[in-house]
Amino acid sequence: MKIPIFMIFKFVMVVATWATKALEDGKITATEGLELIGELAMIIGVPLELDVPDKVKVTVENITGAHDNKENETFLSKPDYEQPK
Repeated sequence: MKIPIFMIFKFVMVVATWATKALEDGKITATEGLELIGELAMIIGVPLELDVPDKVKVTVENITGAHDNKENETFLSKPDYEQPK
């Protein structure tokens, strides 16, 4: 399969723009990675479908549900154990 030169330039521009935006805070999140994959998929004309296993969905729901009732507390804000003194 021959890849058109215009498509290669689009890929480079999308990745460069994404990298500039994603690295502003010095880290790359999963959301930012998925955004890049989605943009690249659109360029080549392939639909992006993410299959999330049920096990992952249940784990995320359990994590979010466990912290819904706690006010002013972020996820993993306290250690699960106490360090020995």
